[in-house]
Amino acid sequence: MKYIDTHCHLNSKEYKNDYSLYVKEANNHGVEKLIIPGTSKEDSLLAIELSKEFSNVFAMVALHPSYSWKLEDIDWLKTIDGNLLKGVGETGIDLYWESNPPLDVQTEIFKEHLRFALKYDLPVAIHTRSAEQETFDVLTDEEFKGIKFLIHCSTMSKEWVMRFVEIGGYISFSGIVTFKNANFIKEAALAVPIDRILSETDAPYLTPVPFRGKMNKPEYVRFTADYIAKIRKEKDEDVLKALYNNANRIFNI
Repeated sequence: MKYIDTHCHLNSKEYKNDYSLYVKEANNHGVEKLIIPGTSKEDSLLAIELSKEFSNVFAMVALHPSYSWKLEDIDWLKTIDGNLLKGVGETGIDLYWESNPPLDVQTEIFKEHLRFALKYDLPVAIHTRSAEQETFDVLTDEEFKGIKFLIHCSTMSKEWVMRFVEIGGYISFSGIVTFKNANFIKEAALAVPIDRILSETDAPYLTPVPFRGKMNKPEYVRFTADYIAKIRKEKDEDVLKALYNNANRIFNI
């Protein structure tokens, strides 16, 4: 079976000693393509470099909401050639931590990412935590009507998941869905239409069962995908094909 990891931080320090090893391991386990997000200028540029080095690695760029303190912090985005990218992310709004930047600044920087994505007709990988309504309000603004997007590493209720699906979104699930007590996330994974569901690792974080507690790797996306296929009502093969085809579609890869 073929898999795509739609969100893995291969540009993270955990992998810098041998990027090629982790790409090769993923390929050997059927993970054909890897999408690398950015969270800062530095790792966004590294994502682009990795996409140039490996034919099956694709780059996104962004400033993570938790680092979005001043509007000028995202000025560098305007210097990026969007033709080198397959997406914009991870960007969004995070209100989980009280120490995070103010909502108004996060929101404006999020909008700048969306404008960049519209300019190059790119999908946006959205990080939203304790900010479903705030994120939804931005995406339903007339300025961003029709934008392509996915909710990365969804931990939302099935009710919120369906609201984002209704405005055109895809929903991506990480290894959290395999955790024993993640019942409401499993419910959401069951509710998402088969043509809107994605899987990811968010490596090096959120390692799925049976490797929970160890460092995550892109090759482990197959455990998350297989688990989603097992719990859904459709045939396993049909779900896995959908996960693969949905990723190809939204990222145009």
